[in-house]
Amino acid sequence: MNIDIQENNQQNSLENSENTSTNVNISTKKYNCKSKKSIRTKIGKLSKEGKVEIFKIVKCRGERYSANKNGILFDLSGFKDETLDEISNFIEYNEVNSENLQKTENLQNDFRSQLNNLN
Repeated sequence: MNIDIQENNQQNSLENSENTSTNVNISTKKYNCKSKKSIRTKIGKLSKEGKVEIFKIVKCRGERYSANKNGILFDLSGFKDETLDEISNFIEYNEVNSENLQKTENLQNDFRSQLNNLN
């Protein structure tokens, strides 16, 4: 609810502002706080290999991150929309591939059980 109010305030300030070029960038952001939290949650569920791929995207896009003995840390709130697009696309790709792999494994298990029943 606060997000809707803030978005409306941004639109009002956009209409009332003489210098709209800086406000346009704020109001045209694709990713709000909720969607960034969703991305963060999905990243947390990825395998180690998936997380490494996310880091490669972050590093390749020149986004800020820090590394220490606990791992690599980054803050999605400052990322460009293009970076978040690429991360979202990778997560979606990973989810689809995982579903396809699960379906394939289920089919293989069904075939195996049918073959065992014939013998």
